[in-house]
Amino acid sequence: MIFVTVLVGRLLPALLAGTACAQAVTVLPLSWPTKLAAAPVDAELEDRVRQWLPAVRLAVRTLPESAVIGLALGQAELLGLPKEQAAQLGRLVSRRYERIAQAPGFNTAPGALDYCLSETRPASGFATLVVPAGANARSRTVVFLHGYGGSFLWYAHFLHEVYPDAILLLPAYGLSGATVPAAYVSEARRAAEQRLGFPLARPQLAGLSAGGFGACRLFAARPEEYASLTVLAAYPPEDTLRLLAAGRQIRFLAGAAEGFVVEGVWQQSLDFLHRRGVRFDAATIPGADHFFLLTHEQISRTWLQRQGE
Repeated sequence: MIFVTVLVGRLLPALLAGTACAQAVTVLPLSWPTKLAAAPVDAELEDRVRQWLPAVRLAVRTLPESAVIGLALGQAELLGLPKEQAAQLGRLVSRRYERIAQAPGFNTAPGALDYCLSETRPASGFATLVVPAGANARSRTVVFLHGYGGSFLWYAHFLHEVYPDAILLLPAYGLSGATVPAAYVSEARRAAEQRLGFPLARPQLAGLSAGGFGACRLFAARPEEYASLTVLAAYPPEDTLRLLAAGRQIRFLAGAAEGFVVEGVWQQSLDFLHRRGVRFDAATIPGADHFFLLTHEQISRTWLQRQGE
C-alpha cells in the first residue's frame, strides 16, 4: 500500500494540471456485439495465482491502472521475477504513467483490464482506439495484440509515441492475445471503421510477447488483410512456420538476454523461415530481456520507427 500511496501522490499533480501535449489525439473505448470474446481467465491460472484473482478484480475496478501494476510488481515471487527486476520495472512503469497523466486524451481514457479479467464471457468485444488529429482513410493504421496480463494503457501510449500520426487499434482479449480469433480482430476493425466513419487503410499488425505469437497466427491465417507483421519479444510458433508467406514485410525484435534467445529457439525459428525463402528483418537488443519496451525504450522506439518507414 505504501507503493500505491506514493505512486498516486506523484500522479495526482499531473492529473490536476492536465498538461497539454504537442500532438492532439483522441483515445476511445470501442465496443461491439460478439460471440467470440475470451472465456473467463480463471481456468487458465494456477491455484496459487487464482486465489488472488478476486483481490485483483477488486483492485482493477477501484484503483488507477498504474497502481494495479504497481501492486502486481510488488508480488515478485508470484510473477516469477527477481525482486530487483520487479522494483526496476515498477519505477519504469511509474514514469510511463506519469507521462500518461500529462497526455490529454490518454489521461482520461478508460482502461481495458476490467474487461480482460471479466468473471463471465463478455457479450461484447472491447478495443482501445487511438485517433490522431486529422486522421483519415489514408492514415497509417496499426493493429496491436497485447501480451499476457491484459491490454494495458501504456501500450497504446508507447505506440502513439512511435507512430504519432497513425490510427492505433488495440483489441483486448482475456489474459493475452496469443489465441485471439482472426474474426474477433476483424470485428474490431469494422467497429473502428463504423466509429470513425471511413474505411481503415490496410493495417500493420504487431504483437508483444504472447500477443506476438497471436500476431504470427493471425498474419499466417489472413496475410492479405495486413500490410506487415512486427513481432516483439516473441517468435513464430511452430504451427505458423510453414504458413508465413514469402514476399511479405515481417520483422522480429527481441532482447538478447531473453530466455528463448539464449536457448537458441528464436534463431532456430528464423533459420527455418530463411530456408523457406521468407525474407524478414530481425534484431536483438544487447543487454535486454523480455521487458525491453520499458528498459530500452529509446532503442525500441527508434527500431520500430525505422522499420515502419
